[in-house]
Amino acid sequence: MRNFKDLFTQLHRAVIAAFALSGLHAMIWLVVPLYGWQVLDIAVPQFSGSALVVLLAFAMLAIGAAFVLDASRNAILLRAAIWLDHVPGQLLFENSVRRAGESQEVTGDSEAVEVLRRILLGRALQPVLDLPWLPIFLAGLLMINPLIGLVVVVASFAIIVVTLWHSFATHYLHDAAAQALKRRRDFERGFLTHSQLARTLGFAKGAAQTWEFHNRSFIAGAYRLGKRSLFSNGLVIGFALLCELGVLAAGAWLLMKGQVTFGGLIAAVLLNSRIMSVLGQFNASLPDLRKAQRAYSRLHRLRGRVLLPQMEPGRSSDAGQDSD
Repeated sequence: MRNFKDLFTQLHRAVIAAFALSGLHAMIWLVVPLYGWQVLDIAVPQFSGSALVVLLAFAMLAIGAAFVLDASRNAILLRAAIWLDHVPGQLLFENSVRRAGESQEVTGDSEAVEVLRRILLGRALQPVLDLPWLPIFLAGLLMINPLIGLVVVVASFAIIVVTLWHSFATHYLHDAAAQALKRRRDFERGFLTHSQLARTLGFAKGAAQTWEFHNRSFIAGAYRLGKRSLFSNGLVIGFALLCELGVLAAGAWLLMKGQVTFGGLIAAVLLNSRIMSVLGQFNASLPDLRKAQRAYSRLHRLRGRVLLPQMEPGRSSDAGQDSD
């Protein structure tokens, strides 16, 4: 007999496949700067135009391959998102109806499925798939020059610490703001459903005051969260800029010392740019990832529940029955 755990096996496979494609994507963006480093070291001293043409052709080929990999990864996640909404979403609702589940529980499960679907369709999942591959870029920088690599390692560590600190320090603010917004929306739906009766009984003024109370609670929470987020985002941007300046300064000093070549400096700048881009995206998408983690945890508790047979169109519902 199948259970809900079986339904999410396909989702897990899709994420694993997307992770593997992210690895190939990362390898391309690693090879291009390192290959350019070698070619430029040959082409610039010898004024070789043919070597530059080869480098340009290789770069265009790599960009095309990266585009294909990125499109394939997005297509896999798109299919997983649509499948998640169509199959598990439908079965969650039908099984909740047949088990006479409470409407609030059904709504919560449906919202959890919707959150995961938005994460798969959006760009929030991309830095999670790219982040584990950053060590290969750091290894490339260390291969170019240990000093440049050390600068980027220190800056990357600082950005990760700030990102995790911000996540830990503001998770309760996210929850408070989300709960306040939910209370306001629930009140709006409840009032609008019975608005005619409320106006007849003279509850309109009191309803407006109650809505204002919930709205002020949401605004206050969102404002506190926004101030914290602006501060942490500013730190992340500041560390990223300092890292870029540090790479250029260290590269220029090593170039004058003859310990790094012009091609190596360009390769280091490109690799550092890739690392800072992924870390910046990860910092920006962390609130959405936290929501996805809570949604997955909510659905994860259903993994042991047995699936009831799917309803057939045209047949009457047997709501209230339970096969447990």
